[in-house]
Amino acid sequence: MTSKTTVLLCDDSRAMRIMTTSILEEHGMLEPAQLDQALAEQRAERESAEQSYRQAVASHALADEIGFAIDSCGKQFTRILKSRSQFSSVLNSADASPSRATACIRVEASTALTLALACDLPTAHRIACAFMRVAPERCDDELARDALGELLNIIMGYVIRDTMSDDEPYTPSPPDLERSLPQLMSALGGSLVVAMKSELGGFELMVGR
Repeated sequence: MTSKTTVLLCDDSRAMRIMTTSILEEHGMLEPAQLDQALAEQRAERESAEQSYRQAVASHALADEIGFAIDSCGKQFTRILKSRSQFSSVLNSADASPSRATACIRVEASTALTLALACDLPTAHRIACAFMRVAPERCDDELARDALGELLNIIMGYVIRDTMSDDEPYTPSPPDLERSLPQLMSALGGSLVVAMKSELGGFELMVGR
């Protein structure tokens, strides 16, 4: 286990940039100088977001845990959902609307860890369709919430790997889909919540003890 984290922010691979460059230039849609400027602006935005993240959470007791959770979200959104996600901001409160979907998993170990994902229902539906490879008309609210819980299960698995020693025993709970994010924040004093943005919609990510 290491305490060093690197937050994954939206980025295109070098191969994708080369392919995009060729396509746009071939069709006369973008001059090389324009593309270079766009890529420079993207890098600047990415660096600004990472600096904002580090400044916002540097002194928080759960800074390492949220870093690992953000990294895991980035990797699993790309691998499973064929989408991208990145840190947006630190939140001090959350939407209490009942029309939102929330999934929470608590791991009992020598030091307990709780992780939660929350988003509005349209975003939960898009995540579910991408996660389960189903058409939108086949996804109802219950399936959307279940899929959010299963995605959180996968993300939590990687966070456990990064934050706990190999020989440490732990017991994860099934995904809790009943409590809202504000309820979880109230129950877990000192939790850390960040807003994330993705191509499927915005969502919140919470870590707590």
